[in-house]
Amino acid sequence: MKQGVPRWVTNDEPTLRAYDALVNKVCPCVITVHSQGSTFAYTLANRYPDKIKAVVGVEPSGALIEHFGRCSVSQSFA
Repeated sequence: MKQGVPRWVTNDEPTLRAYDALVNKVCPCVITVHSQGSTFAYTLANRYPDKIKAVVGVEPSGALIEHFGRCSVSQSFA
């Protein structure tokens, strides 16, 4: 049986606002994330391609795929 961790989707917007503020304060940068944090990192990488140079995902919950010249999140099935 795989381990599962609940995801509270009602926290997405406040979390992204906090990450927006951080990116604008400290970037350019490379973001390292784990598990469910990858979804936020990929969103930010698309939003700030000039500020986020790379995303390093450790056991990410998804992956970026290129679609019509832009990247989007694709869920992994590992």
